[in-house]
Amino acid sequence: PLLREATTMHPTPTYDRLEFLGDVTLKYFLGLNVIARNEGFEMDYEELNDMVNYAGKNKTIAAAARKVKIQNILYMHHHTIFRSAYDITPGKKVKGKELAGKQWSDCIESLLGALFLADDSGGLSIHLLNMIELPLTKDPDQCKQDRWFKAPGCALNKCYPIEKDSNLQCQVFRVAGIFKGNPKMHDRLKRGQKRLMEILCIDKNVLLASADADMFDVLLQCALFDDNLLSDFDDDGIPRNTDDLLPLVLLRDSLYVCGGWALELFMAKELYERFPKATSNDFHMLKSCNINDDVLSYIFVKQGLHECFYDQKSECPECFRNLYEGAEDLAADQIVLKTYPGLGGGRLIGHDSKVDPTITEELMTSFKAMYGAFVLATGANPAWSTFVHLFEELLSLSPQTMRQLYANNESTIVSHYLKKS
Repeated sequence: PLLREATTMHPTPTYDRLEFLGDVTLKYFLGLNVIARNEGFEMDYEELNDMVNYAGKNKTIAAAARKVKIQNILYMHHHTIFRSAYDITPGKKVKGKELAGKQWSDCIESLLGALFLADDSGGLSIHLLNMIELPLTKDPDQCKQDRWFKAPGCALNKCYPIEKDSNLQCQVFRVAGIFKGNPKMHDRLKRGQKRLMEILCIDKNVLLASADADMFDVLLQCALFDDNLLSDFDDDGIPRNTDDLLPLVLLRDSLYVCGGWALELFMAKELYERFPKATSNDFHMLKSCNINDDVLSYIFVKQGLHECFYDQKSECPECFRNLYEGAEDLAADQIVLKTYPGLGGGRLIGHDSKVDPTITEELMTSFKAMYGAFVLATGANPAWSTFVHLFEELLSLSPQTMRQLYANNESTIVSHYLKKS
């Protein structure tokens, strides 16, 4: 039924819901693909995400859909395809319609949404993506390889097979070598990892029942390294060569990209399953309210996750703490969320816009890099199971509740989506 709905070109709530889910499914697989294609880890997170966003454009998807003639598998409930639009009178052609504009990308995304739900291994989604071969850049020869999806696995229900990705495996070995050559740094990162496992109430042996513990340690410790490398001296005033640490930073960038898109996908899936009557607009509103930079920063600092990271001299956690405590004071008489009382409709209460990115960028980047380490080391589904309790209170608010609470507040994200509906 879902595949029939996804291939029926007649907008319905189900079709729109599948399109919403398919959009983030696409971005997740694109994220893994560009990481696997990052030969020598020469690209940083901006370049990787630029490729994801280029391939995810409606125009790019539409061109790829036309190329493989995707319309041949669609059920056009109210469209007539020009190739078969003939009157019963021999030789007399009847004017028909073709897919137009965003409809091309919508049908691909709805298909991906249905395939993701139908096959949680990711195999069907990858098959469709290999078929349409979305270009990652404007260079038509950039993706010319044996197969479009270069990653050896999709890391949904189990860990990413790093041993089959020689490029990523080499980078992990480089980072392990950096840790070995910097014992003081490594000791601090190991202490941070231990503290993180305590905060998240994780039994490492249970978590890694079918994963490589050594790989997990390197990936997670890499994610915890939030040093901006602006200083040529370590904490003891000893000169250091920051160029030697570049492999560590570039691997962390890939973890950030992977974690960001995985978080989007599994938040979307959670919303899809929790609210079966919600519309696509409802989903976009809830996702924007639940995982924007301000919210991730709030969770990050409120839960004490920043205490696990390498750079304990950063002023960002304390700056954000001051902001959310002020928001919590304003909410004292009308608390909706007990864990995060300073949040209201996707914004800090009392704020007309999002918090200055110079404060939140570092915090949300660390959150996503940390999440990406769990995704690659354990799988996206287990990673979401590990972190979902941090979002549980936010997920308890339905679209209807969000509108009732925040529709009249012009500064909230909820208000923005109400104007679009």
